[in-house]
Amino acid sequence: MLPANGIHGYVGVQAAFYAYVALTLGITIGLRWLGVPTNLAVVAFLVVGAVLLVPFWPLFAEHHPEHAD
Repeated sequence: MLPANGIHGYVGVQAAFYAYVALTLGITIGLRWLGVPTNLAVVAFLVVGAVLLVPFWPLFAEHHPEHAD
């Protein structure tokens, strides 16, 4: 019988994604605390997220399970 959860094999990707989101939120909150205006907080979140994709993309690719076709 197969496992009940449909995420078997994606635990590494999920952990990397949660770390990516937590780091993006943390940096954005830090920038907000340092004086970024409230109306630019969403823009800062998007920019930080885009910049963090550079180091995180290989991590996502490395932990993504391979499927036999």
